[in-house]
Amino acid sequence: MAVFNYDKARHDVSVVGGKGYQRCQLPKHSDHSWVLRTGDDAVTLRRGNNNFICGQPGHCQNNMKLHVNAL
Repeated sequence: MAVFNYDKARHDVSVVGGKGYQRCQLPKHSDHSWVLRTGDDAVTLRRGNNNFICGQPGHCQNNMKLHVNAL
């Protein structure tokens, strides 16, 4: 499980695929990602690659992102 605590007025957590992580982009279709905005989010990791970015402008480009490989 990954737990994210953040200032919800300034940040969010977007769950994205590998390309979205590399490019700091959210997919155009919501079925490929979801955005968490509570400021206190818990995500059950799936086996393999799990990618998270902050979707606020410029944040991901400044390395506010996380990649987890769950075994």
